Amino acid sequence: EVIKVETLINAIQNALNNLATPIDVLTITANGEPTLYPHLLELIQSIKPFLKGVKTLILSNGSLFYEPKVQQALKEFDIVKFSLDAIDLKAFERVDKPYSKDINKILEGISCFSQIYQGQLVAEVLLIKGVNDSANNLKLIAAFLKKINIARVDLSTIDRPSSFKAPKLSEDELLKCSLFFEGLCVSLPKRSTAQAKKLISCGIDELLALISRR
Repeated sequence: EVIKVETLINAIQNALNNLATPIDVLTITANGEPTLYPHLLELIQSIKPFLKGVKTLILSNGSLFYEPKVQQALKEFDIVKFSLDAIDLKAFERVDKPYSKDINKILEGISCFSQIYQGQLVAEVLLIKGVNDSANNLKLIAAFLKKINIARVDLSTIDRPSSFKAPKLSEDELLKCSLFFEGLCVSLPKRSTAQAKKLISCGIDELLALISRR
């Protein structure tokens, strides 16, 4: 059953009216993929008028960015954050197994949307030790992101038990993985804060050696 737009709007308005302190960003997400919601465009256009001074953000897996209807809705958001955890075929099949989508079609959709979007486009890369943190996968993701109009890369690892039963990357290992994204603005999680910075240069041989020692 599809939830009516009016129901969501009322819920959002009630929540905003009962806030103890103002918010900077309103995030749209779902128990699943929010771009599957058939009334997404109507929803975002309906709530923006009463969100004075509040930015809108949507969290998506990016799998439907190639659809014109989805693109039209996404363009209404101030910030669009999509996940891209794997491009390497083996890693993609493990990480994104629930989504029977062609990775090339997903990448084409993200690339196409990045050319028409005027807001802040953010990529989220969630790394799982021994699953999608290989040098090959990191190189493929970084190469793709460097070709599109992207504002920031949020690089992180799992912080709770997952179906892969794999340990999370340490802060040091995550920092080493971030070196593949040289030239991009990368945000790394910290216990109390997140830092974004331009990455320093690092030779590919050194990079591969660092990854091989994880």
